[in-house]
Amino acid sequence: RRGWGTRIVLQQGTKTMTQELAGGTSYCAAHEAALIFGLGEAESPVTLTVRWPDGSQQTLENVAVNRTLMVRQPRGGLSP
Repeated sequence: RRGWGTRIVLQQGTKTMTQELAGGTSYCAAHEAALIFGLGEAESPVTLTVRWPDGSQQTLENVAVNRTLMVRQPRGGLSP
């Protein structure tokens, strides 16, 4: 599973950004299974809240910026 339908909310101070990983939205087209958040020159860590397609939620705190992060849904699920 590639995480289609996963929604990520990024919080950094008073700034909040939301993105959803979509698939199957175009005919004969492929989508990269990646979400990219542009934070400009910001250097302070962020909090990511991941809402998985099954409704469970995962929070990652103090995530460093300017890097690639792969997030996987824990096996056994999380509480909704």
